[in-house]
Amino acid sequence: MERDIDITKTYTEKDFYHGDIEMKQRDEHRVKEFLDQMENPDQKSLVFCATQQHAMIVRDLINKNKKVPDSNYCQRVTADDQAKGEEQLKLFQNNDYIRPTILTTSQKLSTGVDARNVRNIVLMHPVNNMVEFKQILGRGTRLFDDKYYFTIYDFVGAHRRFNDPDWDGDPFCSVCGNYPCTCRKRPPKPCPKCGKFPCECPPPPPPKPCPVCGNLPCTCPGGNKKKVKVRLSHIRELLLHTDWHERIQFGDEMITLGDYVDKLKLRLPSIFEDDEELRERWSQPETRQQLLELLEESGFQEDKLNMLREFMGYEDCDMLDVLEFIAYNSTPIERERRAQILRQVEAGKLNRQQMDFVNYVLDLYVRNGFKELDSDKLSTILEMKYHSLTDAMNQLGLKPNEMRAFFLDIQEELYNGLAVVNYKKRNNAEDEYMPQYLMAAEPLLPPDPD
Repeated sequence: MERDIDITKTYTEKDFYHGDIEMKQRDEHRVKEFLDQMENPDQKSLVFCATQQHAMIVRDLINKNKKVPDSNYCQRVTADDQAKGEEQLKLFQNNDYIRPTILTTSQKLSTGVDARNVRNIVLMHPVNNMVEFKQILGRGTRLFDDKYYFTIYDFVGAHRRFNDPDWDGDPFCSVCGNYPCTCRKRPPKPCPKCGKFPCECPPPPPPKPCPVCGNLPCTCPGGNKKKVKVRLSHIRELLLHTDWHERIQFGDEMITLGDYVDKLKLRLPSIFEDDEELRERWSQPETRQQLLELLEESGFQEDKLNMLREFMGYEDCDMLDVLEFIAYNSTPIERERRAQILRQVEAGKLNRQQMDFVNYVLDLYVRNGFKELDSDKLSTILEMKYHSLTDAMNQLGLKPNEMRAFFLDIQEELYNGLAVVNYKKRNNAEDEYMPQYLMAAEPLLPPDPD
């Protein structure tokens, strides 16, 4: 079935690439604009794109329009590029090498990349929050010989994030021109369902399988995903549609998503005994990494598990929730809700400075996932938040070993805390919401003796 553009709708940045529309000509115009304005084509630059696919498109457009005859001028570095991407990143970080000069990425390079000679930051996807904005700009703030500034090329209006009193001074209202604003404020609208602000409605149930084929996502003929390709021309439009069925490489064979889940469901009992052991191992960075490595050795790589999470519709949940759901039919909860529970638990226990640090860590977790909680991320988080270890010690009133213990305690409560566990028990998923391809294998739990 063909899909037409809705002429009554206003399309924004979030509808492109994550949605159903691609406009390659727009991306090429942006690429040409950036390349034309660069002071020197050999300046190291990072381009942040919407998705890994978008990063590949932009990489090809840069190499097509580049002003230097070098095939290694621009490379993509994303999670999918794995070892090749890491190799290109190391060359980019080495200031003795000019190539690659430009890297395109989606989220992989927004944190933890020590490339001191980055002269240009190019934003080609919306920046969702202040934490991410600061992380991205931090890639350009590293000092280097004769580097006195860096340039931001903003194609998505992210510069509005500078209007932060804690970072860039008190902003003047764009309407009345005063600070503080003297405009008449309207109270926020309550939720139309529960009538409260903020909304207190229960989270929506997990997505249901197709009522015809019983699969999630639907595999009915003609029911596969369509993407609209838009040509910027006043003469004609070209609509391209593709049908596809997702298959996963497992060992030496290509298997369906349902078969992949069956294999995972049968493998999990040999890795942990029950849900308590799973949560306990996931709540500590070292044992969490060991668990991921064990899954990878069994053929369940992290990127494939992330793909499974997306197909299940749980992009905003933790990988732990996916494993618990498959193994024990436990209701997944979004990272935002998990963090909200922890904030309520810790609010009465910690002083203001410590609670501020907890909120900062949770914001990173909600935005980027559990990778922000790895052991090697603590020093980066402290640097981003307090600029130095000494300042962090002074404000938190903790010694270095106590800060590490505090960081680990946050994770223990986040994943294995009594409040979170009880919340999940109160909201256990019913069988009617479980996708049928997850019900194909034998259950992991022994049957009730009664």
